Amino acid sequence: MKTIYNILAISLTITLLFSCNEEQITNNHQRQLLAVAIDGQVGNPNIPGSLDEGNTTTITTYKELDFSNLALEIVVSPGATVFPESGQAVDFASNGNQYTYTITSESGISKDWVIAVDQFVNPVGGTWGIDKLEFYWDDWFGWGNSGLVPLTDKLPLSASGVDDIITFSAIELVDDAGIVYGSYMRSTGADGQSANYTNDLTGKDYSDKFDRITGASGNWQINADGTMTFTDANGLVTTGKSIEVIDANTILIKLDPGPQTWEIDWGDYFGNPENALNFAWDLLYTLKRQ
Repeated sequence: MKTIYNILAISLTITLLFSCNEEQITNNHQRQLLAVAIDGQVGNPNIPGSLDEGNTTTITTYKELDFSNLALEIVVSPGATVFPESGQAVDFASNGNQYTYTITSESGISKDWVIAVDQFVNPVGGTWGIDKLEFYWDDWFGWGNSGLVPLTDKLPLSASGVDDIITFSAIELVDDAGIVYGSYMRSTGADGQSANYTNDLTGKDYSDKFDRITGASGNWQINADGTMTFTDANGLVTTGKSIEVIDANTILIKLDPGPQTWEIDWGDYFGNPENALNFAWDLLYTLKRQ
């Protein structure tokens, strides 16, 4: 009986110890950077999603700010703290336009996070000539009927638009979501002819797929994820897939040409250009600065 009483006493002691200290003990080691914002922010910063993915992120602003006295709004894991605090002005300029913040978990474990700040440069502002207009197609049958080719290979009449000129405005608006807005104008090139997307063999018009930065004017936007969207004067919206700055004088804009029609000429599977045109997945504009 004495042994049983001893065991009960020990168990009661352990229970009381845990009860007394449970408010002082925590297993919350979370020290994640969840969000960061700056005045005039463009897009969303690419913050590593876990502690194993890195500790560096970049935030972009279109405003001319004093990088020696920047105050960021910072959100961290619940229960954690950040130093310097959210809203506290710090000197980014003396540190290569970046600063190291320390996030400490509720349990007292710390992690350093490096936040860099970039000045946004409008990648499309100015006047450009269409240097190449290509499309990628794939019917997914796996018989080699796929590839990236100049649009003129399948629609020879589209050559009239390949030398067109596109002028993108400077930034006209940046909204609270970090989306950048502007306008554009498109004019004919040296040949003086507007783009023609008609298949000269069948008479079928493919403007709905390939006339995508279309019309004499319209609006553009650079989305929070860095892609571009175009809306022409008639309200046609074209979704961008990516924009790549090749060099100071060259950009590549990849657009969505719209849904595939899934029509195949099995009688001339490799020869009929419409087999490729119907299965266009990407439309690529290579633009050269004028």
